[in-house]
Amino acid sequence: TMKLAITLGEGELDKAVSHGHAIIAMAPMEFETYHRLVELYLKMNRKDRARTVARTLRFLKQADEAEIELAETGAATSQARGTISRELWRLGVYPAGADTRLGDLFSLVWPVVAAREGRTLAHHRVRRDARTEVSIQSPIAMARYLAHACQVLDAPVPDLYMRDGELGGFTVDALADTEGGVNRTVYPSVLAGRDAVAETNETGLKFRTGRVIARAKPEHIISAMMPSAAGLRNVVWGAVASTQPGVAVPTDCKSEAAAYAELMQKFLQASRLDQLKQIAGKVLKGGDVDLRPWSSAMAYSMTRAGFVLCDSIDVAAQILTREGDEGSAVPAKERVRDLIAYSVSEGYMRVRKELNLGR
Repeated sequence: TMKLAITLGEGELDKAVSHGHAIIAMAPMEFETYHRLVELYLKMNRKDRARTVARTLRFLKQADEAEIELAETGAATSQARGTISRELWRLGVYPAGADTRLGDLFSLVWPVVAAREGRTLAHHRVRRDARTEVSIQSPIAMARYLAHACQVLDAPVPDLYMRDGELGGFTVDALADTEGGVNRTVYPSVLAGRDAVAETNETGLKFRTGRVIARAKPEHIISAMMPSAAGLRNVVWGAVASTQPGVAVPTDCKSEAAAYAELMQKFLQASRLDQLKQIAGKVLKGGDVDLRPWSSAMAYSMTRAGFVLCDSIDVAAQILTREGDEGSAVPAKERVRDLIAYSVSEGYMRVRKELNLGR
C-alpha cells in the first residue's frame, strides 16, 4: 500500500504540475502559480525545473528569499549541448497552435524566390572571398556563437560578413554571387553591422546569434528578403499555381503567382514539387492565405531560440526592450511577455533537458 500511495502521489503531482503550466500559459502574471510550481518541482526532486521557475520569479521581482537563493545556485549561465530536432522545435520552441505548414512551404521554395528577388553581394558591397568563416574553432566570438547556434538549432551554416563600418546590428539575407538571372546561386548570409560587432557581453551575443540563426532557417529566411505580407502571399499562390493548376488564383496576385509558378516548375526537383503539392493543398484550406499568424509565430520563435541559447531571461528582455519594435511583426513588449510564459513552460523544460542545460 505504501508503494501504491507513492505512485498515486507522483501521478497527482504530475497532474498538479501540468495544471500549473496551463494556468501560466493563459495568465502569465498569476504569480501564485509560479510559487506553487517551485514547491511541486522541489517535492518531485526536479531541482533544475524548480530553479528555472525561480529564475523567472527573480526576474519578475516576485521571488521570496528561498527562491532567490535557488535561482542563484549553479552557474550563472550554461552552454546548450546537442541539437533541437525538427519535432522538438515544433513541440518545444514554436508557439503552440501555430500552423507550421507555411514554414514547410517556404522552406521548399525560398531558393527559387531568392534567385528571382534576392539581392546580390554587390548590393551590400561585400565580396564572397572576404567572408568570415563560421566555425566553433574561430578566434572570433561571434563566428563561434553563430556556429554553435547552427548546431543547436539544426540550421545550415550561413556566410558571415563583418562590417564595422556600417550602422546597425545583424541583417539576414539570401545573396546571389552574380547578376546571372534566376539561374544564379544564392547563399544564406548574415551581415554584422557596427552594433552587432560591438556586442561584447557573451550572454547578449548568444541571444543575438541564436535569434539570427532562427531567422536564417530555411522556413524563415524568405521573410528576411521579402518582408511584405503581399509579396509572401504571391509566393504561396505561386506554389499553388505550380502544383494545383485547377485552383483559381485571386485576381490581385495572378501575374506574380504565374511568374513564380513557372520558376518553381523549372527549378524544383520532382520530389520537391510533390512535397509542395501536398503542402499547398493544405495551406489553402481556408480559401485564401493569411500571413499574419505565421509572421507572429516566427517573431516569437526567433526570440525563444535566442533565449534558449543565452539561458538568461534578464539579458533577453533587456535586449528586446532596448531595441524596441523596429523590424518585428510583434511589439517588443509582447515578445517579452511571451518569453516570461515560455521560460516556465513544459515545452521549454523539455528543450532544456534535451540540451543538457540542467545543472
